[in-house]
Amino acid sequence: VGVPSEVLKIVTEVCPELLLRMYNACLRAGIFAKQWKTACLVLLDKGKGDPNLPSSWRPLCKLDTAGKGFEKPLLLRLLPAIEQAGDLSAKQYVFRKGRSTVHA
Repeated sequence: VGVPSEVLKIVTEVCPELLLRMYNACLRAGIFAKQWKTACLVLLDKGKGDPNLPSSWRPLCKLDTAGKGFEKPLLLRLLPAIEQAGDLSAKQYVFRKGRSTVHA
């Protein structure tokens, strides 16, 4: 999906300000690129059970690497303000430090 992670790694090493300018432009314009919202579903065989049964497979969603690179700093900027305002439900476990969906 989108730009291969290998290419983004090279760009980050050679010219990190290029990605920074792109992300800052997206922030200023309020844009989250359409391809960053698209996931590629891959089914992984669990290696046990009948492969003809859905329960023998584990879904994995591959997200766009550039989108993930944009989301993390955005989350780090927004989360403290949201938590301080008390706008998160006590049932919100995903993307919160010290919590996971296992606790839900």
